[in-house]
Amino acid sequence: MTESTNPRAQDPPRPTRFPILANRWFFFANLLLGTTRRRRYLELTPEGLVARFGWVLHHTFPLASMAGANYVYDAGPGWGRDDRPGQTIGFSYGVTLYRKGIVNLTFSNEGLVGIWFEPRALVRVLVKRVWIERLTASLEDPEQFLDALEERGVTTR
Repeated sequence: MTESTNPRAQDPPRPTRFPILANRWFFFANLLLGTTRRRRYLELTPEGLVARFGWVLHHTFPLASMAGANYVYDAGPGWGRDDRPGQTIGFSYGVTLYRKGIVNLTFSNEGLVGIWFEPRALVRVLVKRVWIERLTASLEDPEQFLDALEERGVTTR
């Protein structure tokens, strides 16, 4: 029996789909928005980052447009204090369009990851088209997501 010299054959493939975490208290909101577990995720593909949040948002961001990604910390209800990477944000549940081009896809205040885009991306959220600079999502495994982005050349943390 011969061993394979292909490094991909030896390492298990990294997951490319990262589910968005949802608190079970929001079960009915998830049904209303169509954000069941199968339809709320961030997925890394060869084309870029696919953001899916039920029927509310489905968009592919090219990897080249991603300026960086890192953990985002909850600042409690209300508006955020700072919109730069690594700073606190205001928090809400569901899909939130904030000032200055911020979209939050959250049903939990754990595992928050922010992704910054340069140049801004034109995205359709519900029926409205908006320019966004940052996408924030509460992920089930934020560390693995940031590692996968870093492997693809996106600045993280």
